Amino acid sequence: MGKRVSDIESLYPPFAEQIQDFNRKIEESELHAYLFESYRSFERQEELYSQGRKKENGIWVVVDKTQIVTKATPGKSWHAYGIAADFVFDSNPQKQGIQWTWEDADVTKPGNQPLPWARLGELGVSCGLEWAGNWTKFREFPHFQNRFEFDIKDLYNILIKDGINAVWKELDKKVKPEKTTIIVPEVVVTPVEEPVEEIEVPVINDDKKEDVKPIQESGSLFKLGLDIIMGILRAFGSRKQSKK
Repeated sequence: MGKRVSDIESLYPPFAEQIQDFNRKIEESELHAYLFESYRSFERQEELYSQGRKKENGIWVVVDKTQIVTKATPGKSWHAYGIAADFVFDSNPQKQGIQWTWEDADVTKPGNQPLPWARLGELGVSCGLEWAGNWTKFREFPHFQNRFEFDIKDLYNILIKDGINAVWKELDKKVKPEKTTIIVPEVVVTPVEEPVEEIEVPVINDDKKEDVKPIQESGSLFKLGLDIIMGILRAFGSRKQSKK
């Protein structure tokens, strides 16, 4: 017999965060609804599927429609992938423990009111969950899920081959995609040589004759300045000697 699991830790982490948010809103709204079932094994799913059915020659046959609680065979329910959860009301909050109920309370009895499934569904949808109470066929008021845009057939093949951890890694590709690294092309700066300028400077010869001729800058400005200074010093020295 498959065991019913009702802990949030068994769920796919991003979905578990949604369920935690859902729980918080339920408490704030003072609704007496609680997590009844989270992850579901194949054995548990088959046990539920067998209710109202029996196998004949390896084929499931419906024997009592009123007892049917699910249309999903093992592996065909989102519970098996940790991305579905069932919430059920406590029929008597004043009584110790939780009195699980899937149906409206008997309104013919004094003090009883219909269970607020619609309000519960609204809260679930506000958390980004899909509520089975909105389905047109086989509505399930307790059931909430998030497909994360996957087809169950694709996840089923991964589950059978590699297990639940591989399924969650596949879910991560859509839920938590890796950040795209933008590679900025390196800008290569090519040095541009400054145009060679021709300037005119006085050149003082040793024979005391001044002449002006074009000099082409072939080095740095520092070298040019040094050449000018040295020329002036030589000229100054020559004139000083002529005065002696």
